[in-house]
Amino acid sequence: MTPVLCYLLSSFPSSAVCRDVEASGSACGHEALLNLKAEGNILAGGFPVGERAIAFIVEADFPEELDSFLQGIPFWGIVKTKVTLLQDFEDRRDQDRQFTKQLEQTLQR
Repeated sequence: MTPVLCYLLSSFPSSAVCRDVEASGSACGHEALLNLKAEGNILAGGFPVGERAIAFIVEADFPEELDSFLQGIPFWGIVKTKVTLLQDFEDRRDQDRQFTKQLEQTLQR
């Protein structure tokens, strides 16, 4: 499974509009996120300080699986979503080492 960073951003231009529209779904959304974390569906997450946003990490095998998961969150209809696939630290280290080795070989020619 691939770890994925999900970032949900408020799509409202002002705090007042955000407050009015989100007030009804906010408690429901918070409970849904807490339940998803308790069930192990959200690996880690929280609210970035100073932003009207939510960030969390999930794992998914397929884009459709992630899309379905995100659509199940009550905030889905009132936020902008940014999704970033995460590469494992060890995998990236190995990839960078391989790239460096290939670059050195190319430069020696």
